[in-house]
Amino acid sequence: MAIEFGDDLDQKAEKPVSELERVRILAKLLSTQMETVARLDDELKVAKANVMRTEREDLPALMTELELTEFTLLDGSKVEVKPDVACGIPKALHNKAIEWLKANEFGGLIKHQVIVSFTREEEEQAKEFTDYVLDEHIGAPEIKEFVHPATLKSFVKEQMEAGKSPPAELFGIFPYSVAKITQPKKGK
Repeated sequence: MAIEFGDDLDQKAEKPVSELERVRILAKLLSTQMETVARLDDELKVAKANVMRTEREDLPALMTELELTEFTLLDGSKVEVKPDVACGIPKALHNKAIEWLKANEFGGLIKHQVIVSFTREEEEQAKEFTDYVLDEHIGAPEIKEFVHPATLKSFVKEQMEAGKSPPAELFGIFPYSVAKITQPKKGK
């Protein structure tokens, strides 16, 4: 495997490079590469924020102002503005949200998770415990109730489309419009 060391090595091409000098050069290279990654990460964050602003604010606002819900560009791309929603159950209101779902006959959205922890060295005991609980149908393990985020979003959208709305404070409901671009199909 060939390693290129860059300009630092070219300057010393006449005499052999010591092992410690190679370490210094590679450490400098690693540092430069890490700085590049950090810079690109920052640029990516800015680019994603710009995309989000354009697709959720600027383009939907302009199309609403022009009373358009869809528009076809000259290249055949289709721009559509559709309603969407962000939501999530705030941790402090988790129990109230779960109770609201149960009380309003939406308990089927709730998943139940049972977790029993064992250390790494207790693998055999974990298997034995699992077999025992399953065979004897006993025990009182901790049960965590939750609603999967995608399930919650689908539920909230469905309710809003039906003209109903679950309590916004319990489900962190934030409606917005989003612009989506669909590229034309190739070969047509």
